Parts: sequence; C-alpha cells; structure tokens
Amino acid sequence: ESGICWVQTCSLSRVMQTSTTVDEALSKRLQLSPGFVEKLLPQVVDLVRYSKLLPQGEEHAIRRGSRDFLASAKDLGFRSLQAAHQIFSFSESIQKNTNPEDLKNFNLLVDSIDDILERADKHLRDAAAGVQREEVAEEEEAPAAGPAGPQPGSRLPKPQVRWRHLIDNHRTHFVPRLLVKHNESESPLAPKLVEAQEKVGIRPASAGSGGKTAETPELSSHLAAMGVGNRPQDLALAHPYEEELNGLSWPDSFFQCQPAQRYPRVEDTPLILVRTESELKEMISEIKATCVGKEIAVDVEHHDFRSYRGFVCLVQVSTRQKDFLLDPFEIFEQMHLLNEIFSDPRILKVLHGADRDVLWLQRDFSVYLVNMFDTGLATRALRLQGGFSLANLVSHFCGVKLDKKYQTADWRERPLPQEMVYYARADTHYLLFCYDCLKNALLAQSGMASTSGVNLGITTLESGDLQATEEGVQALQGVMQKSAALCGTAYREAPLDAGELAMSLCERFGSKQRPLEPKQMNALKALTEWRDLLARNLDESLNYVAPDACLWRICLAMPTSPVKLRSTCNPLPATLQQHAQEVVDIVSKCSQGAVLDFSAEPATPQLAPKADSVEVPQPEIPAVEVEAEPAWKGEWPVRSPEGSPRPLVHVTASFGRESTGEGSRKRKWSLLCGADSGSEEAEPSADSKPQRGRARVIRRKISFAAPAPPAEPVDAPDMAEAEAAGEEAVPAEAEAEAKDAETGETKDGMPAPLRKRKKKRQPGQAQSLEKLVAGTAEVPKASAVVKAAAKAPPAAKAAVAAVSVPPQAAKAPPAAAKVAVEASAAKPAEVVPEPKKKRKKVVKRVKGPVVDPYL
Repeated sequence: ESGICWVQTCSLSRVMQTSTTVDEALSKRLQLSPGFVEKLLPQVVDLVRYSKLLPQGEEHAIRRGSRDFLASAKDLGFRSLQAAHQIFSFSESIQKNTNPEDLKNFNLLVDSIDDILERADKHLRDAAAGVQREEVAEEEEAPAAGPAGPQPGSRLPKPQVRWRHLIDNHRTHFVPRLLVKHNESESPLAPKLVEAQEKVGIRPASAGSGGKTAETPELSSHLAAMGVGNRPQDLALAHPYEEELNGLSWPDSFFQCQPAQRYPRVEDTPLILVRTESELKEMISEIKATCVGKEIAVDVEHHDFRSYRGFVCLVQVSTRQKDFLLDPFEIFEQMHLLNEIFSDPRILKVLHGADRDVLWLQRDFSVYLVNMFDTGLATRALRLQGGFSLANLVSHFCGVKLDKKYQTADWRERPLPQEMVYYARADTHYLLFCYDCLKNALLAQSGMASTSGVNLGITTLESGDLQATEEGVQALQGVMQKSAALCGTAYREAPLDAGELAMSLCERFGSKQRPLEPKQMNALKALTEWRDLLARNLDESLNYVAPDACLWRICLAMPTSPVKLRSTCNPLPATLQQHAQEVVDIVSKCSQGAVLDFSAEPATPQLAPKADSVEVPQPEIPAVEVEAEPAWKGEWPVRSPEGSPRPLVHVTASFGRESTGEGSRKRKWSLLCGADSGSEEAEPSADSKPQRGRARVIRRKISFAAPAPPAEPVDAPDMAEAEAAGEEAVPAEAEAEAKDAETGETKDGMPAPLRKRKKKRQPGQAQSLEKLVAGTAEVPKASAVVKAAAKAPPAAKAAVAAVSVPPQAAKAPPAAAKVAVEASAAKPAEVVPEPKKKRKKVVKRVKGPVVDPYL
C-alpha cells in the first residue's frame, strides 16, 4: 500500500508540474488567472472520487423514494448539465444551438469528450515533434463522422465561393458555357445550343433573336407549371463535337507496332505549376507546338463531399518531356481554353478510367475530349492479371508501386503538400509508356494464349519487334471506338425522383421479410426530398447532410423528439443536429398520413423552431377511481405528481399446491411502490380470463419510508347504527372477495398473488355479538367478549366495549334495555357450533417495515 501511495504521489506531482506549464500558456492566450489549472486539478480529482460514492442499482432505487433525495438529485443534475454544456461550448465540441437538456443523450456526451481528447492528442503530438500551429478562424464547422468515417480536410473553407456566380444548384437542365467552338471542322455550334445559352443568360441576345432576353426564375417556374419546355426532347442538347467524334479516323501507321518510348525519372522531369491565365495560355501554346500528331496524358482530381455537384480541384497533363499541374481555383472561368488541345483530333489524349473525368470536365469547364485512348478499356480487353487499376498497370509495365492513399484525399487543400504533388504527377508521368506497351500488346493479340497480349514480355513489348495481326487490329479499333463513345457522352442533369431513390434505399438496406410500413415509406420519400432541397441550398453533398444509412434508421425508428433522433444515429451528422426539430416534424406529419410538398420551399433554409415551442405528445394514462384515504394524525408524505419515479421492489413468490415443498416453482416480481397502485395498472376487461397459479407465499417483503402514524380514535356510534353497519359489512365484504377471485385483483389494484391474505371472520361469533347487543343472549365473560370483538366489524367493537363494562362503573341502562336483559336471562342461551379451523401454513414474514437509515 505504501508503494502504491508513493507511485500515486509521484504521478500527481508530475501532473502538477505539467499543469504549471499549461497555466502559463493559458494565461497568455485566454487571459485566465494564474494557477487556474493547478487549482482546478485537485477539484477534478475530488469530483471523480466522490462520483464513485453515488448510490447505484437497487440502492439508488431505494433512495429515489425520498422527496428530499429527488429534489437534491434533480437540482444537482441540472447544475451538472449546465456546467458540462458550458465546458463543451467553450471547447466548440458541440453545436451552438444545443441545450443543456440535450446532454442527457449519452452518445452526444461521449462524442464531445472524444472530440476533445482527439484534439488534445493531436496537439501533444505536434508539441513532441516541435511543430507550432497557429490557430486560424475556420469558416466551416467540422461535420460529424458518418458511417464511412470522417472526411479528411473537411474543415477547409469552401473554394467554390470564388466562382459562386457559376453555380446554380436549382437548375433542372445543363447548358454548357462554350461560347466558341475550338478546332471546328465544318459545323459551328448548334443553333439550339446558342438559343439555350441566350435563355439562361450565358450568351447575350443576338440581333436576330427578336429581342429575347434571359428567362427569369418566375418565368421559368411558370413555363414549368404549364409543361412547356419540360419534355426530354426539348431539354436535351446535342454534343457540341458530335460530328467530329463521328468522323474520327486514324492513319494506317497507327495500327503498326512501334518501339515504346521510355519515361524519364520523376526527379529529372520538369514540373510546371499553372495558376494564372497567362501561364495557361503559355502551356497551351507549347503543347500545340510540340505534341501535334503525338500523345499527352491527362488526369483529373475531384472533390464532392462539401459541394452539391462537386468540382474539379486539379488537372494533370504530361508530355514526353514535362509534367504540368493546373490549379483551377483562380482561373476557373478561363479553363475552357483547354479545348484548344483537348478537342484537337490531331493530339491523342491518354486517360485511365475516363468515364467520370469526361463528365467532370464538361460540367465545370465546358471542356470536351476528341480522340482519346482509355488505358482502362485496354487492360480489360487484354484481361491484365492483377486487376484493371492504374496502380496495377504501372506496377506491371514500369515496376513502380504507386501509393494510392491520396486517392480519396481532400484536394481542396492549398498549398498542396509535396506528397500530394508527387502522387498527382505520378498518375500521368508513367501513363504514356504504359500506352505504348498496351498498344503493342493489342496489335499482337491472337487466339493463341502463348502469343496473346501481355504474355509476350515487357522487353518484347518495349522493343516493338512485333507483327500486327488482324485480330490485334480489330482489338485496337474496338478500344478506340469505345473511347470515342466515352468522349461522346454528354453531361445531363435531372430533378430528383424521391420515389425512385426511396426504392433503391429499400433494395440496399431493406428485406423482403420485413418491408417498410406505408407511413415509414412516406417518411423516407419526404426525408430524401427534404435532404435534396437542403443540400442544394447549402451547397453540400447528400452524404454530408445525411447519409443514406442515417435516413434509413430514422424511418425505422420514427423518432418523436430531437433527443430520440440523436439516439437513432450514432453519431448524428452536424447538419441533422442543426435541423433536428425540422426532421422530427416531417416524421410526425408522415406518421399521420400527410403528404408533404417541398417544391414551394424557399431557396434559403429557414431556422427550425425551438424545442420548447413544440408540444411533445404524452402517453395517455387511464383514469382509475381511487378510494378516499383515511385521515391521519400527521401529514403523510405524498409523492409529487411531476413524474417523479417510484422505487422498484423485487418480490419472490412460490407457485404450486405445495408452496413450501421442493416441487414448488419460484418467480420474481418487480413492482412500483406507491400510495396509488391502481394508477399504474389498467382495469381488467370483463372478457379477460381469471389468472391461474397465484402466489401462495411471499418470501420477501420490503417497505419504504417510515411507518404510517396511527389513526385517530373514532367515537362509538349509536347502537342502531352499529347494528346496521355490522349487518351490511358481511355481504359487502363477501361480494368484494368474490369479485377479487374472478378478476384476480383486489380493490386497490394489487395482483392477487401479492396481496396479504385476510383472516376470515367466524360467523358464530358475529351472531352471538348481535344477540348480545339486542339483549336476547346471555352475557358472556369479559374475556370472551373481547376475544370475539377482535374479529368483529368496527361498529360492533364499539358496542361490545360499552356492554363489557362492569355494572358498578357503568351508567344505568334505559328501562327497555333492562326488561330485555331480564327476559333474555330466563331463556337458555343459544350455542352456535364453531366451524372447524383449517390448518394454515406457517409462513415467516418480516415483521415491521424496513426503514432506510439515510432518510
């Protein structure tokens, strides 16, 4: 023990030394009083020590039976939540619009603590490495991690604010910004495209257009409501270079094997960064002067997590001698100049997996590709071993292993780290040599497996000493035609179909055995439409606003409050936390069968109402008639009706004929104690069958709080009232017992197995007492009267008390009573035979209530 104490003392002293250093830094940056952390640390240690002494489990349930304990616990809990909310708000680990009551959600509390610890760990690693980071005000808040994990660099400011005038997330069809057709052979831009550009305001209205101006949003919505211009044939625009792509042809020398040109080392290759318009024009002029009739390699880096449609972050172009990296952020509107080389059919563009790159270039820059070779299609035609990825292609032909960890990196980061720069240029640096080898392998393709494609060897393919076969020429033509078809794909935009998206989510996450209910399906459609509208307004991706899996969980749970919504998805995305009440309102309306229409929603998102202003539906509690309680001497503690919980009692009971035997079955009951047990149980219906197998013996009995004070003495009623009460008590009690036997419950709502069995009154004694009061029976001894009165009703007890008084101490009775007594003395007393007593089982009970010493 002394060794453990010594270790703890050393650890605490080391922590205190560290806290002194932290105090110095905090006092400078946050203007705190000196010794703040040094004073705070012992208090936190005491707080942790005292928190372990709090009652738990059954002991906590017993304490909750006290009003003082409930009031103290409620006040302490509220102050603790307020303090925790202030701490988390100061550390910016929770959203600003959250309330202290929201921290009752344990998942939100854990996520906030994890965020603080991760930031502390990051700063500790930076301090150990000697890195000093300056705190910069961030424009965007970090989103909550979704099912796929947090996105790297998600805290970066949005660069698309620089070309916000080019972004229209609410448009229903795409119109390219191509004002001039570069490298046009015969046909200029289609008149339909020019007219569409004039309508949306991209191109100024020409003199022959009849003075038409750009359509306003009001006019567009009016035409859409009338169905004008909404047909696919009216909205679809032809590819600007469709004729050039259809007329593509390659010379005969292209279908002959050529020696592959070896790539230079990356360190020996010049790297040129293009950031301005002048640098872009200079690069285009150099490529046009040196690469006509040759090839260039092209690749694109894209980002779509913090944008609704996404945008291109980097364009890589490599020639045989140089590598170019184009940063489009500052020259976004001038990037269309790339059409001078990308749409030139004399320059062959080599890309790998260009199906998405082609669409991204059209959407952002209105840049179109003409004459392309897709190495991904070539690897599939050759059935390259190891897969069809770029990393496998470069590894197979160049022997270089590419690190693909930056494939999903955040390419918005500026300036780009050296590792990302090397990764970007490596994607195109080796691609031209791979193209040479793939082309020779395709031309040498034959039906024989030994002489098929890549099985010829790298040295043979690089030398080009191969003979092109007829099958090889057809294989190369097939790859070139498929590549041209990819270039002819036009970028399209269409409004969201909520029903189709909801059905796709059902196919992904649902099952045929348990399909969604109609109200859940209605909520799923409404939430997908609401998410799409919010993402368009905020310029965020659908996955950032609410992942598909999160929407599916919400529709399964159908939460009725923001707190329940936060416990549905762990963790809940930041955008859903900000619009929690809005989501709950949508779910509640859909559960009532309402059909929501978001087409008339404003473009700017409205703030959700506060949680206090929304009424949360409460479960209905059946009304139960409660008998009036007797008056006590003192004030009996009454539990507050504000929803304070009642203590939980566990009772073990035995079942069966022989409850004390070995063959009896035991069962544990859990009950909520209170003065009104009938308020928690619904009244049994008339059709319900009587329950069988009642408990015969209660093994354990627990009482809470102090015993009830004794009742005030009640004055004895008149003889006639006592006689009437004694006569009426017998049938009423018998009727109540018969009703309890049928329904299985007593008059106070307690189940029959747990009620205390009352002793039955002997009928002979009651008849004797009645005759004694009437004066027709012989006066028994005082002890017999007292013994019989112990089992009689209260009214009869009072009468017996008056009769059993000695004659010398009692007052003189009335004359009528004397005559009745003398007449009855002459008659023989009727002796009523007592019934045989049944043997009752001896049960050990705990005598007296168990008083909590803490109360």
